[in-house]
Amino acid sequence: MPCFKATLLLVSALLLLSVVDGTENYICNQQTGVCYSAVFGLIFDWYQARDYCTKNFPSGSLASVHNAFEDYLALSAIVLAQPNTEYEPWVGGYRGDNDKNFTWSDGTSFQFTNWATDYPSSQGNQCIKFCYTTSSSCEPLKWKTAPCNTASAFVCEYAGGNPPTTAPILKPTPPAPMEDCYDWLHLAGHNKSGLYVIHPPTVQNAFIVYCDMTSDGGGWTLFHRFVI
Repeated sequence: MPCFKATLLLVSALLLLSVVDGTENYICNQQTGVCYSAVFGLIFDWYQARDYCTKNFPSGSLASVHNAFEDYLALSAIVLAQPNTEYEPWVGGYRGDNDKNFTWSDGTSFQFTNWATDYPSSQGNQCIKFCYTTSSSCEPLKWKTAPCNTASAFVCEYAGGNPPTTAPILKPTPPAPMEDCYDWLHLAGHNKSGLYVIHPPTVQNAFIVYCDMTSDGGGWTLFHRFVI
């Protein structure tokens, strides 16, 4: 079984998670009261996803990301759902045909970015989504752009509290905490490389890693593509 080392990267991840409540299918910033919930039960284009978040969540919108911590929270909502899907989720960034710059659907300023290599596209009418699946043309954790009228999953942002019970959001699986990627492969049966939540017994909080499920038998735990 792959082993772990206590690293500064791990400590940083724990500090981030210390202000997060992510017990089920959503995750909240306890400092701001803003929560994030990944919706994989519905596949919408960007405009439909925006309207869904607005109508079905309190003070809801597609997720806007203004700093690295909010980027981490939005991504964490996706990983907590452990979706078995090829759909990469929308967030609230968009650029119209006649626009030079991107903006967020909630009207907040667009300053922080986390673009993958070769993104954003120079074409008009582009919306932002997370690079998530292993078939993606860009690095996991980064942002990419796609035509806004294509269908995908999405991440909603809303005022603190539980998400609506009618929202078709997947809960994290399996119920038992997985200590590493080896457990996800051999105990939970997840054989697709990607982002997972693990909780080693020697640390207080769970955190996100990249699991390589194909190389040398699979079950390898990586952090930013480096084995830990």
